Amino acid sequence: MGRTRTGRARGKDGRAGRFRRFTREDIEKRGDNLDVTWLKDESAGGNEELPEPEVIAGMILERLQTAMEEIEALQEELGAGT
Repeated sequence: MGRTRTGRARGKDGRAGRFRRFTREDIEKRGDNLDVTWLKDESAGGNEELPEPEVIAGMILERLQTAMEEIEALQEELGAGT
């Protein structure tokens, strides 16, 4: 669970809960912005810890290539047994 701005543990329900209702006035106070990023779990860490998108894409590509190599090896192994 995340924490409220005051540091209290955030529950699932209630006024400070993760799954709470917002009145029209609450939304209007936020400039009619329905972006709920302000509800994010602070304990999850911020974007400043993430690598650049190009680095992330490279890591994903590397993992996909490894997975493809493993699938191809499995196919060969299964095909060799028949």
